[in-house]
Amino acid sequence: MGFMETYTRIVNKHILNQKIPKDYGVGFLLYPSEIHTIAAIGLNPGINCMNLSKKMGVTRGATSQIINRLESKNLIHKYKKEGNRKEVCVKLNELGFIAYENQKKIGSKFYKNLHKKIEGASQNEIDFLVKIFKELENFVDMRIGDGSKND
Repeated sequence: MGFMETYTRIVNKHILNQKIPKDYGVGFLLYPSEIHTIAAIGLNPGINCMNLSKKMGVTRGATSQIINRLESKNLIHKYKKEGNRKEVCVKLNELGFIAYENQKKIGSKFYKNLHKKIEGASQNEIDFLVKIFKELENFVDMRIGDGSKND
């Protein structure tokens, strides 16, 4: 299987995975976009929405939609910092923290297994993989930026 075929398979599986909600112990299922946002907020309590968008690599509009959905599910608290009425910040509430902790446990298991698979790799091999991932990200960024659809 060639590089582009493998890349395409990974992208297609990722797209499918984004549509499958999972249980994080809060009484209802959460989509990957929701739990990844919860994780980013958990790592950065009090982060403002603009910086959250940058960290997540999504538009402010997409971040706003997810934030509103998480707030309606009682997972986060949205507030404005004192002295700055425009800046909207977010932090996890109790239920959000439960989801965050459960996500960390699940993620830890996944990364532990992944680490076992690549622990024999040299630093040069890992650096090469990181370089490839960054190039793939740049490729996707260019596709998003130029509106390419069919080429």
